[in-house]
Amino acid sequence: MSANPQVTPNPTLGLDILRSPPDPTVDIVAVHGLSASPEKSWLYEKEGSKSYHWLKDDDGLAKDFPSARIMLFVYSSAYAKRFKMKQYMVNLAAELLEALNLRREEQKCARRPVVMLGHSMGGLVIAKALCLAESERLHYPDMYESITGCFFFGTPFNGAPVAEVAEHWAKMQVKENTGKAVDSQLLTLLKPGNESLRELKRGFVHSVGKLSQKVEVHCFFEELNTNWTDIIQKLTSENFPEDMLDKLRSKESAEFVSRDSASLDSSTETGLYRAHRDMVKVESFKDPQYQRVRGPLKMIIQSAPRVARGRFNCTRETAIDSQTWRRVIERNLASLEESRR
Repeated sequence: MSANPQVTPNPTLGLDILRSPPDPTVDIVAVHGLSASPEKSWLYEKEGSKSYHWLKDDDGLAKDFPSARIMLFVYSSAYAKRFKMKQYMVNLAAELLEALNLRREEQKCARRPVVMLGHSMGGLVIAKALCLAESERLHYPDMYESITGCFFFGTPFNGAPVAEVAEHWAKMQVKENTGKAVDSQLLTLLKPGNESLRELKRGFVHSVGKLSQKVEVHCFFEELNTNWTDIIQKLTSENFPEDMLDKLRSKESAEFVSRDSASLDSSTETGLYRAHRDMVKVESFKDPQYQRVRGPLKMIIQSAPRVARGRFNCTRETAIDSQTWRRVIERNLASLEESRR
């Protein structure tokens, strides 16, 4: 384990390669959440202790999966302040697929299996990317069939109550700098009851089950509440509306993303003894919380090459059958034309 894994202060947007062994057999892609540091989201830091980055360190993912190429999707996720990006989910999903396509073209590995890890809203980016890969197969050839597994850490498939508070704060910040309030499309999506979020969830569940061997999905949910005391004190000093502060004090906000919201009917699930923001931070390889994650990871990642191979074999057989069927139809049409003469 490296005592101080190198974390880029301002990483370049796109797919950052964290580990690239010779002859990789699987691509692992991690996607951070909203308004989060791309690398520090996955980094454990504590004064007096060694830092630990389970995506990068030798005794992290690489210990169980030495032949995995590990990448981090870096995107602009700020939703407030002067230079916030006005992002849409479909744009982020397309950026992820384009970046992954580019990295795979570099190694000529278009059919290498892909396993994705998403924290919080990063999971929704992954879900949208899978839907896009399925609906736009000509634009992203072999991508849909290559995605064999998805892991979601506190992903709000049914939204999160705190999104309304964050949206209000974001509007205040933007108005302070520009003189007008601007909606954050991503925060609007995360509000419970949002129809676009419902459609995304339905579309993802549908796309997961369409392949001959379905995409394996495992969801992790938080078992510790989020403490908003420091945030409430800060917002109080900035004259934040009292009704919004009351929402932060509520049980729903303390839970941040409920177990129900973080789970899918078609998936397996595991609880982690972590608050929401710390769900993808682990102290070491022996951390009990990481051991909870390891089991599902090993099951899905180790089977990824076999699953992808089976899918592409099935696709090839289907394509041959389609060509044969086309020839039969053409012969029958020719015979019909001949009989009419």
